[in-house]
Amino acid sequence: MTTELDYTRTQAPSLVNVDRAEAVLGEAGVDAVIATSPENVAYASGYYCQTHWTNKGTLVFSVLERQALTEPIVIAPALELDAWAERPPQRPDRFYPCGTSAHQIGREVAVDPDALAPDDRVIWELGFAEERHGDAVDALVRALSDAGLAGGRLALDEAGLDYQSRARIVDALPQAEIVDGGGLLRRIRQIKTAAEIERLERATEICCAGLRAMMEMVEPGVTERDLAGRFHSVVAEAGGRPTFVVVSAGRRSGHTHPLASDYRLQAGDVVKYDVGCTWELYHADIGRSQVVGDADDEQARTYAALVAGEQAGIDALRPGVRPSEVFDVAVGAVRDAGLPNYQRHHVGHGIGIEVYDPPLLQPAASASELSGMGGGDDPLEEGMVLNVETPLYVLGKHGMIVEDAVVVTRQGIRYLSHLTRELKV
Repeated sequence: MTTELDYTRTQAPSLVNVDRAEAVLGEAGVDAVIATSPENVAYASGYYCQTHWTNKGTLVFSVLERQALTEPIVIAPALELDAWAERPPQRPDRFYPCGTSAHQIGREVAVDPDALAPDDRVIWELGFAEERHGDAVDALVRALSDAGLAGGRLALDEAGLDYQSRARIVDALPQAEIVDGGGLLRRIRQIKTAAEIERLERATEICCAGLRAMMEMVEPGVTERDLAGRFHSVVAEAGGRPTFVVVSAGRRSGHTHPLASDYRLQAGDVVKYDVGCTWELYHADIGRSQVVGDADDEQARTYAALVAGEQAGIDALRPGVRPSEVFDVAVGAVRDAGLPNYQRHHVGHGIGIEVYDPPLLQPAASASELSGMGGGDDPLEEGMVLNVETPLYVLGKHGMIVEDAVVVTRQGIRYLSHLTRELKV
């Protein structure tokens, strides 16, 4: 197979934290981990499969072999050969197309195959010259056998599998020992590489630009939907992809995650923003609050208490500190600053290729329902990227939030978000 690159073809970046992966997989005693969710497949291989993200139930796999962590195996629909051919991983020979063939969907070749550009040549070789009719599970088993892993200890990420597919994999690999892989991948992903932090920082810059644009257009008569539309346009123009826009005003700001409505802002309203976007698959998640016009004394005192709690939580972040300690510090600071009855189930979360990565900044005894992460209170480590937040929701009155993203460094933290926390913009 040709591996020459032309100007349309670049190598998929490696996102895996190799040192972390070696440690986690070695501790678990597994020979390989099989990623199945869209996020984990992209993380493990750098490969983005459009149908995997948009068509639920599509099976795509990426295999990270402990002895070859920079050479992932990818199993994906032949329909998605184009995306793979344009951005192949390190080892082009470790791609296994499956499912509907090029001929079955009516694809044709316009020129002599020898005259094709490099990426088109790959598509022809794998999609036309070598017909693939097996499905994803068949291809996975073949790939594992080719790699000598069919009898190994394999960690299977169940996040992207239905029960029937998992059962087929287990039945087809009778010599293998199958263990949980989703938890291992999340542990690996907790510590970000420089490439991941670069993407997170760019996503946060774009998100803050969109949020700033919304805050600057606030005045009586503007609708929540107007504000949401502004965020979408600014993010898209910057090359990002909006993921969620929670903007609500007046008494609706006391709702946690409402959809933007046609409510028109009035003087004195609190406007609550909780917005997110992605850049190259990596997430930003920023929260702010604003008052239309001048804040009254109660609004100012309430928001000041929330900011004090968020700042105390951020200041507490450093390697070795437990998430529960950060939680206690943040909640305690909000209470001490004037909201003695303040309650929360968490005051932040990791962020990465998923908007909620572990850890959760929650009480030690908690087992949160958020993202299925459950409990856990392992100490923070250098290289984690965390969002710290202190929201407040008062039904029938108002809601407020302040949320920022930071990197845990050896000395403490480094901010990724740089946006005013003032109620008056």
